[in-house]
Formats: sequence, structure tokens, C-alpha cells
Amino acid sequence: SRLRFGLTELRANFEALLDLVPRCGFHEHPIDKVSFDHAAQRLFLSFTAELLNDVPGALGPPCEAATMESVSSSFQEGQFLSNVSERDRPFFTSFIETSAFFAHLQALHLFGPAESPFAE
Repeated sequence: SRLRFGLTELRANFEALLDLVPRCGFHEHPIDKVSFDHAAQRLFLSFTAELLNDVPGALGPPCEAATMESVSSSFQEGQFLSNVSERDRPFFTSFIETSAFFAHLQALHLFGPAESPFAE
């Protein structure tokens, strides 16, 4: 997967940095730690954005109040899952039941897809 490849590349870059500075430990270079943390955060954010990319297309009309009932009834689960590969469908079936996913749906209803933190 892209996440696994990204993590492998990040680890290789980190190990190369340690090879360049063999006498100094990682903890002695806070700038490098910040760079590593930032790269890891961007990698996971990019991966999450990719997971959520097709969600706005499965939303119905915006709700005036993004309650659990209105948001749940507006989300077209079948349409969303039909765009997911057969191999990934069990993950996404469980994923759409999480409170984090529901919070994302609420944000989409309240602010629209362009204002989503995962919009590119």
C-alpha cells in the first residue's frame, strides 16, 4: 500500500540521516526530530485524505443541523461501498461505523467538502 511504502521511505531517510551523523544521537538534534515528526504527520494525513476522498460523493443534500440521524440518513453507504474494491470493503464497512468517520460526515455537512481538513 501507499502508506507502507511511505513509511518505508521515511524510515530509510531517517536511517540515512543517522548514518551521516554517527556520533550524535537522534535526541541531540531536535530540528531533525521535528522534521521526522512533521514528515510522519504529513504521511498519515495524506493517507487519511486518500481514504476519505470519495466520501463527499456519497453525501446527500446538506442538513440544517448535523445531528446523528440527519447525517446518517444522508450518507449513502451503499453507493460509497460500491466504489471500494472488494478486497478493501471489509475495512471500509467497519470504518464507516466509527465515531471518527461520523465526525467527518458532520464536518462535511456543516462546512462542505472544500472546508474539510482533508481537502486538497
